[in-house]
Amino acid sequence: MLRQALKFVYRVLYRMNPTMADAMRRRILHGQSIKKRIRGVNNRLQFGSSILHRVTIDIEGSQNAVHICESYLNGVTFHIRGCNHRIVIGRGCRFVHGGMIWFEDDGCQLVVGEGSSFENVEIAVAEPHSMVRIGGDCMFAYDIDIRTTDSHSVLDATTGQRINHAQSVCIGDHVWVGAHSVILKGVSIADNSIVAAGAVVCSGSAHQGVILAGNPAKVVREGVTWARARIPASSQLPPGTVEASSALSAGHGDSRAPSAGSSTQPDL
Repeated sequence: MLRQALKFVYRVLYRMNPTMADAMRRRILHGQSIKKRIRGVNNRLQFGSSILHRVTIDIEGSQNAVHICESYLNGVTFHIRGCNHRIVIGRGCRFVHGGMIWFEDDGCQLVVGEGSSFENVEIAVAEPHSMVRIGGDCMFAYDIDIRTTDSHSVLDATTGQRINHAQSVCIGDHVWVGAHSVILKGVSIADNSIVAAGAVVCSGSAHQGVILAGNPAKVVREGVTWARARIPASSQLPPGTVEASSALSAGHGDSRAPSAGSSTQPDL
């Protein structure tokens, strides 16, 4: 009886606001499961209508801020040590099968744009004022490591000076990162680019629409973009329609979380 009532409410809500209906559906199916371990003062957590399932938030420090805006996170761990860190995950992001967000020291940032998807990614941001910025509509596969730091010091043997300080990472809009990839400190990857599976990216590329592959990764092809849909060879898109296809197929590809506002009404 309750299930029938929920179905009725969901269908009515779907006609008025598909995004809100999808959030309700995921909340019913997955529940809200958050484990918090927070030691410190003035730490701010804002989840809004996000769906958080088996999420762990472990903070030792003060004045840290985590803001997750209408997104879906499953099995993600936030390990935060230090003060004045800032994490912002934009609307419509999907962390589907675990992952780790690891912060140390003070004053670090992670900013993720809207509509990006992650299968299983570890993001490590450490050393004061370093940052990882990820654009919108990016797609990350599994077993991916992104880091602003080498975690330990490399010293010049003559002077004793450290030569491997942290550097921020910047990933543009609509970037696809393949499985088993590593993106190291100081890397910038421009819009519409692809990082091939197993690549170790040490320097990135300022040019848009390239494929980076190898160890160390190099540009192996230019003038490309990508779409989440697997387009059959018999139905190639006309020139200029790839971006539209990518937008229409959001929620497919590596990420399998339900997509808000899909054109076909799902059922509870």
